[in-house]
Amino acid sequence: MSACLGTDTLLDMIEGRATPEQRQRIEEHASRCAECRRVMSSLAREPSGEESTIAASDLPAEIPRDDLAVGDSVARYVIRARLGAGGMGVVYAALDPELGREVAIKVLSPRLGGSTGRTMFEERLRREARALAQLAHPNVVAIHDVGHVGKRLFIAMELLDGETLAGWCRIKPRSPREILERFLEAGRGLAAAHAAGIVHRDVKPENMMLGKDGRVRVVDFGLARTQDEPGEEGGDKALAAGSDGSLTTPGAVMGTPHYMAPEQHRGETVDARTDQFSFCVALYCALYDVRPFDGEDLESLGRAVESGAVREPPRRRGVPRRIWKALRRGMSPRPADRFPTLDELLAQITPARRTWWIPAVGVVAAGTAATVAIAMHPAPPKPCEGMEQHLAGVWDPARRASLEAAIRRSGSFADATAKTVLARLDDYTSRWVSTRTETCTATRVRREQTDAVMSQRMACLDDRLHEVGALVDTLSTADREGISHAVAATYQLTDLASCADAELLRLRAKPPQDPKLVASVRAKLASARALEVTGKYRDALAIVTGLAPDVTRAAYRPIEAETALVEGLLQADLDQDKAAVDALERAVFAAEASGHDPVAAKALIELVDVRGQHAQFEESDAAHKRATAALERIGRAPELAADLDYVFGVVQIIRGDLDAAEQALTRGLRTAEGIRGAELKVAATLVALGRVGMRRMNGTAEPFLERAKVIEEKLLGPDHPDIAAVL
Repeated sequence: MSACLGTDTLLDMIEGRATPEQRQRIEEHASRCAECRRVMSSLAREPSGEESTIAASDLPAEIPRDDLAVGDSVARYVIRARLGAGGMGVVYAALDPELGREVAIKVLSPRLGGSTGRTMFEERLRREARALAQLAHPNVVAIHDVGHVGKRLFIAMELLDGETLAGWCRIKPRSPREILERFLEAGRGLAAAHAAGIVHRDVKPENMMLGKDGRVRVVDFGLARTQDEPGEEGGDKALAAGSDGSLTTPGAVMGTPHYMAPEQHRGETVDARTDQFSFCVALYCALYDVRPFDGEDLESLGRAVESGAVREPPRRRGVPRRIWKALRRGMSPRPADRFPTLDELLAQITPARRTWWIPAVGVVAAGTAATVAIAMHPAPPKPCEGMEQHLAGVWDPARRASLEAAIRRSGSFADATAKTVLARLDDYTSRWVSTRTETCTATRVRREQTDAVMSQRMACLDDRLHEVGALVDTLSTADREGISHAVAATYQLTDLASCADAELLRLRAKPPQDPKLVASVRAKLASARALEVTGKYRDALAIVTGLAPDVTRAAYRPIEAETALVEGLLQADLDQDKAAVDALERAVFAAEASGHDPVAAKALIELVDVRGQHAQFEESDAAHKRATAALERIGRAPELAADLDYVFGVVQIIRGDLDAAEQALTRGLRTAEGIRGAELKVAATLVALGRVGMRRMNGTAEPFLERAKVIEEKLLGPDHPDIAAVL
């Protein structure tokens, strides 16, 4: 048998560059070579547009043709046409009759994952689709829906009419400025995904679509993974479609070889800096029309990438030297040597805004010649650098060391607790910096966001940083009992995505008359919440009740609602049910009066619980209906939706309606699994489902409880006192 074909040759086949003669030769070889079929399957991707569409005859034999025809239904969507197929499945154009819009439907191959890996594979894709659905950014393809058709997962997304940047670059020569403008758009979409905690893992021009509306979108997040989700076998090990239709064993790298970072070639854990590397390779190729690394096959390519042997690019008019320097840094072998965030790379390669002026036009005495003097103002300082400085005194090396020392004094579960808490706070604050940088850049650099929206987002981020500071303060002085709640406390930090959602921020009422007073109250409420999540309920309540004069003086309904909500939660913690209901009802009234629906929803969810725990089922049901209405007004609130389903499910267990409990808890589990950093929420829901199984005495409880125990032990350590409560 002849030697295996090189990855360049296989990529030419997959991406449509092979001639008919080359295609025939490749197909003949692949029909005899299982290894080449496996590599082709791994490299093949679903279409991002015409340039990456693979004809059915081009597909490896193990990928089945689908049987959906024009007029067939996928959930509520009606199939209009088959657009193409790739390694993961088939893409269709479809109509959403409820909203009257055209969408793209990606139906995954039923053989992906085989009999054992498919569930894990689909669960991961479902979580990623939900995360992307919450990310509303003009440079990221919009995800509308995710579900099942038969036993196959489908994803409904924005239907794009256009071409990939790979195809756009090939149609005709493009100027460096044109190329930079298009790639900067794609970079902004990637940066927004990173701020939401999503790593793409397959960044390349074929996954950047230029729509006919002139806007670039990043597409094909089929390999994406949230940054805190561990890979199989502890790293970036992949499951790629194998020649027998099942998934290959862990160890196949995910991504496209020529764009992959060294850590991907090694099958190690990846993060946003991995995407940065791939982005730099893609831009280098587009600007200089050569690849930055030499390699005839995957092994030699991996060696070149690992050594950092970046090819010196050819000189090209219109490409400043600083662009090459920035790309070279972004392609550093060590992630630590790259830019800390993609936003910082984009700032380095964004063309400076120059102001040109003509001071004099005159006539030279020796003749009639126009003399034009042109001067260039220096570019102003970059306005969005150094956002990490805001972490000083909140989460800096000294504060981190102090917290670690406090945790390690707490007992046998200290090591696991320290590892989880420090990692979560590192990740949260890193994303905080990225989100703040992106918020500034959107207004000050790209001019695509108003000053008013930026102010709203910055105020939201200030509130989130107050939460971090209050939590670190509380944990650094906590006793052993308080430290036992430390991991759970980090999961109570408000999701940063709320500060990126301009629509959700607009739900707040008009700005307060005294912003400083309101900010002070919110900072004290953050301290009270930090005490609450570490079990110091009375101390926390003392802070909240002491805020009454300031809340009255502020005369601002949203802060009145937020204060009453925290008071209600604390009264419930102390089993003061009448006082809890009173405070929560006040919170709902003030929140609904000011359009502060997220707070109204939280208060109503707590009322469902408090009323239900005392068998006040009619009142609990009424609160449940109002909470559902509040969530519908908000539109995108998966964390609150998961909380509502969990609480309602637990109340149905108390009520004895196990079918309703199972339905609500199963729905809540699916939602929680799609939320970044919701592992403890998932574990709690699994325990509740275990309770349903125990009530039924049908042997279904143990799998749920075992899975919850695995999650708890991973996060808390096997010696943590809360582990015993799971089983």
